[in-house]
Amino acid sequence: LVTRATAIVTVSKFTATDLAKHINVESKAIHVVPNGLTPPSEMTHTRPSWAPKSQFIFSIGNFLQHKNFHTLIEMMKHLPDYRLVIAGKKETPYGRKVIQDIKQSNLTSQVLLPGIISDTERAWLYQNCDIFVFPSLSEGFGFPVLEAMQCGKPVVISNRTSLPEIAGKSGILFPSYEPVEMARTVQNTLIAFQSDPQSAIRSREHAASYSWQAAAKGYADVYKAVLEQ
Repeated sequence: LVTRATAIVTVSKFTATDLAKHINVESKAIHVVPNGLTPPSEMTHTRPSWAPKSQFIFSIGNFLQHKNFHTLIEMMKHLPDYRLVIAGKKETPYGRKVIQDIKQSNLTSQVLLPGIISDTERAWLYQNCDIFVFPSLSEGFGFPVLEAMQCGKPVVISNRTSLPEIAGKSGILFPSYEPVEMARTVQNTLIAFQSDPQSAIRSREHAASYSWQAAAKGYADVYKAVLEQ
C-alpha cells in the first residue's frame, strides 16, 4: 500500500517516524494529520450503581497485553484512600490474568472492572474521577487521554510511543512501572493539579486543539497538494 500510495498520512509524528523506520517510503512525504476529538458529553449526574461513591482513579481500554493495566494493580497497594476503575472488555486472556492479580493482591474491594460500559457511564467516570491513568505501552494516538483532558482532569501516562506527543505539556509521565514510583507520581500530580486552578483550564484547551474541523482541513490540504503534483 505504501508503494502504491500517492500520499501517506499518519495520525501522529510517532507513527510517521515508526513507519519510515520499518518501511521504505522512498521519497514520499508523510503528512501528519491528528485525529479530531468529539466534543465532551453534557454533564451526567446519574452515578452508575456499581461506581465508587468515594474518590477514584480511572482508566479504560480493552484488556490486551500492551495496555499494561496489571501495573496499576500493584500501584493501588500504595494508594489505600483511592479506588481504581478500569473499564473495557475484560473477557480476554490478559483480562483473566489481571483479575487473578487483583484476587491474589486482596484488592477486589478497591479495584473495579465493570467490563464494557455505556457512553453515559463512560462520561460519568471521566467527569467524576479524581485522576486518569493510562500506562499503555503502544498507542498510535490515544483518544482516552484527550477525553479525560477535555473534562479538565489530570492525566498520568506512559512515556511510550505517541502518548507524550498527544498529551503535550498537560500530561504527566510515569517515570517507571515500579509500584511505589507510580503511586508517588499519581499523588504528586493530584497535589500539583489541585493547587493550580489553571491546570484544568490548560487541559481543556489542549484537548480542544484536536478538532475534527482541523483534521478535515489537514486532509483537504493533502488532497490539494496531490492534485497539484
